[in-house]
Amino acid sequence: MEIEFITSEYDSYSSVVIASGESYMLENQLFELYCDGESKWMINHSEREITIFYHDSTQTDIIENPMGFFKSIDKGYNFSERANKVIVNNVNEFVNGKQVWSMDLKPKDKRVPYKTITLSVDTETNLPLLVKYTSRDDSVYVIVIKTFKILSQPIPQSSFKLPKVIPSDYKLNDLR
Repeated sequence: MEIEFITSEYDSYSSVVIASGESYMLENQLFELYCDGESKWMINHSEREITIFYHDSTQTDIIENPMGFFKSIDKGYNFSERANKVIVNNVNEFVNGKQVWSMDLKPKDKRVPYKTITLSVDTETNLPLLVKYTSRDDSVYVIVIKTFKILSQPIPQSSFKLPKVIPSDYKLNDLR
């Protein structure tokens, strides 16, 4: 799949995620993240640094592990029965000109750094259009999903590893 989104964490920036199974890559103007399902390579261009670490498949942050986030929605969050009424009441909301259903999800794991996630999905396609995190300190981070598409061709596994050519002036931190 391919997901293009905009985050409004501090400065708004656009990102693209391409994923296949447990592997993915995320690119934006601040950094690149490659994950082959076992290891992750984060290239921080402003710091001129590459950090390598083990992939934590249990991580559910959409930036840290986009596939983990989408896979965790049905089992990692509490979704009250009364949420059905809230969804019907929220059907008039719009994201990118599309009508959405919005639902608040509370993480079952109390150690995560956020207390709620609001997920808004397109009423016609049921595809996600917006993810809003509310952190424990009440800071709000919004991710607007511009495109969410299933790719027709498989992605080569080599696409999810650190590119062979890296700048010689980048510092390498291997934390595995």
